Amino acid sequence: MGLFKIMVLFFVMICFSLQASAWGKRGHSLVCETAAYIASVQESRSQETHFLKLHSFDLGYYCNVPDLIWKRPGTYKKESINHFMNLEHFERSLSKEERASKKSPFHLSRKEFDKKYKNISERKGRSWWRIQELDKDLAGVAKKLKNKKLTRKQHQALQVQWLTLAGVMGHYVGDLAMPLHVSENYDGVMTGQKGLHHYFEETMVDELYLDKSFGLQARVYQESLKLWPGFLKKAKNKDLLSLIQELSSDSQKAAKKLLTLDKKMGRKNFDKALNGHKDLVVQRLTQGVLYQAYMFHKHLGWDYNGNKFYDFAEKPKFIEYSK
Repeated sequence: MGLFKIMVLFFVMICFSLQASAWGKRGHSLVCETAAYIASVQESRSQETHFLKLHSFDLGYYCNVPDLIWKRPGTYKKESINHFMNLEHFERSLSKEERASKKSPFHLSRKEFDKKYKNISERKGRSWWRIQELDKDLAGVAKKLKNKKLTRKQHQALQVQWLTLAGVMGHYVGDLAMPLHVSENYDGVMTGQKGLHHYFEETMVDELYLDKSFGLQARVYQESLKLWPGFLKKAKNKDLLSLIQELSSDSQKAAKKLLTLDKKMGRKNFDKALNGHKDLVVQRLTQGVLYQAYMFHKHLGWDYNGNKFYDFAEKPKFIEYSK
């Protein structure tokens, strides 16, 4: 690779670096691991759902793959656009009627949308398409797993595919739960609050994670557990696009609250800021958990084969999409 290409790539990576990551490693892992436990809440405690708990670590690992493995020079440009949705730009570019229609542009495939709406650059985000594409792939694997004629080796190979797809999809769902991932003001620059992205999604999460008086993951789990029955009941009547639009809209409202909180609390007194933001951190992570748990839940219905099943994909290959 020539020096000029390297410089161009470096510039592109810097431009996207803040907008193309959310929650940091710990937050993304927390969402998928906790979602695995929530989706396993069944009266029967069946093996079918308990396998999610058994492989919650795997799902947490795969949830970080899009950031840690796929944002490398070879796939960075393709990958970075999948982590966010600049909702304000879509709102300005599409009429309210278009966006609200049952045949809205968001039902089009990525390729069809890009061809028809050339005025909406892929740099404004394609997260909604990425989730729909992966969900379709996951449904295909789940269908294959229901085949009773599979050998143990074939069945377990498909289980690895299921876990990998479910985990990486969880990354993008978690992204949408982070308020600044649905806003053009993704780092607070437009309101004089530069650096807010990292401050909220990583610094706050790291500090609260194992705080002895708080325990972030336990708080998120308990809140998710309380909300799960009602959430599951309502989600069953909605299609995937409606769900991810709902999550995005909720995050858009939370973005306004986050910006207001940051101005009110400031960042000079860290303990004060942490105390002011912690409820919002829990609330946003909980939303990510609930939506992701539902994604796991709706692709079950097949028998888990745990007989000497130790397979693990250390470096999943980048999942391509239609351009």
